[in-house]
Parts: sequence; structure tokens; C-alpha cells
Amino acid sequence: MTGTAPADAAWAGIIISRLAIGRLRLRSPESQGLVCSTISTWASLHRAGGFVSQKGRASRKSAAANVRIIETSMIEIRRGSRDDLDAIARIQASCPDAAQWAPADYLDHDLRVALLDNRVAGFLVTRLLGTLDGNSECEILNLAVAAQARRRGIARRLIGDFLTGFSGSVFLEVRESNNDARSLYNSMKFMEIDRRPEYYLSPTEAAIVMKFHSC
Repeated sequence: MTGTAPADAAWAGIIISRLAIGRLRLRSPESQGLVCSTISTWASLHRAGGFVSQKGRASRKSAAANVRIIETSMIEIRRGSRDDLDAIARIQASCPDAAQWAPADYLDHDLRVALLDNRVAGFLVTRLLGTLDGNSECEILNLAVAAQARRRGIARRLIGDFLTGFSGSVFLEVRESNNDARSLYNSMKFMEIDRRPEYYLSPTEAAIVMKFHSC
């Protein structure tokens, strides 16, 4: 490439070769806190630098039009503790589709929390039902994410963390009208196996029973 490129374009060109090996946190002042999605082909990388080749010459092109820039924050999954109960209670109360149980009771089960910017942004509660033919059977009791933290993959991360290394069957119930939750579970290989009429109250609604099995 010949000629002198603007400073921001030159910086974008520096990261082209690095994008191919994974997600790269941008370090320019105007891009702090953003990540650039991985781009697999050189043609895409060339465009990602803010330039497009036109018959052997380079022309300036908006990087925003070619690179998918998304806001990101570090999500951490860890075991829940008594110190998390106040945050769990607030999240649960803000989610009408979640089960409204006493948060302190979750300490008797497998409780995981998701931290977003070092704050509890979601939680997952599961319990072991027993063992059948050498395979464990578990149940997801509750899953909720704070309203301001949704659409960031937190629920998926919580479930994925639980399923990692798990062998056996996992069951759950979800409101029939909760299409977002059902779509999430289906995308994670849960199967709809039953329908229980009038299972939920306030309002009265059927539950869809779903099952996940891992060998």
C-alpha cells in the first residue's frame, strides 16, 4: 500500500494480521472497551482495515461499515454465596417469568452467578434429582438475568458453565408463552418432551417440559 494513510486508518491496518487468530481488544482511545469480531478471510481483513481495493489502488472506506464492533464487558461465572442473595432477590423480583422462591433456599442447591463488571447480573439454580442407570438427573430450578444485562449471552453462559463436564439428563419447565427462553433452550439442544396444563399461576399458564441429555 502506498501513500500516507490517516493515523486511524494506519492503526487499523496494523491489526489486520492479528484479527485472523481471534478476537482482539482494540486499544485506540476512541475504541476503548470495544472488540473487533474475528474475520477469517484476507478479503474481509482488507476491508476491515477501512480500505477497499479498487483496481490496484486503495481508497478510504468507513471501518464501521465493514467491521462489526460490539460493546463487551467481562462476564465471570462463579459459585453463588450468601453475599449474593440481595442481588439475586432484586433480579428475581424484576423477572416475572422467573420462579419467585426464597433466595436463601438456593444455598441448599447448586447456585451459580454471573458477574458483569463485577456485579451480579444473573443467576442459575440447579439440583440433583438422583442417579438412574449410572446417569445423573438434574433439574434447572430457576434462571434469571437482570433487565439491563440481557441480550449479552449471560443466560447461555450460565447454562453452558453448568453443562460443561456434566453427564446425564437435565430437566426444566418453562412458561408456554416464554418464546425467548424456549428458543434459547432449543438452541442448546434441549428437547420439548411434555406439556403440563395450568402448571403456573398468576397468570395461569401451561408449562413446557424440556430435557437435555449428555453422554
